[in-house]
Amino acid sequence: MTGRDSRGRFTSGNPDASSGGKARAARLTPERRRAIAAAGWAAIHAERAAALALLADIWARRASVSERGAGYAVLLDADLCERIRAALGE
Repeated sequence: MTGRDSRGRFTSGNPDASSGGKARAARLTPERRRAIAAAGWAAIHAERAAALALLADIWARRASVSERGAGYAVLLDADLCERIRAALGE
């Protein structure tokens, strides 16, 4: 058996799994391929936009911390940690 270990399990990078994925992809219509690609593109760019917005907020807050003093930095970091956890879905 090619692409399997001694127990019959699929191994990573095996040709059987790869050919199966290529066969499924070949059956897709061009419209469906475009739809899948568009959904992937939108998801990637939505994540990037959210990350850039969070970074812009971090930079703005860091600038205001330097104006307000060190005591404000503790509150900033606690709030920032909560926002990052929420963004990651934790």
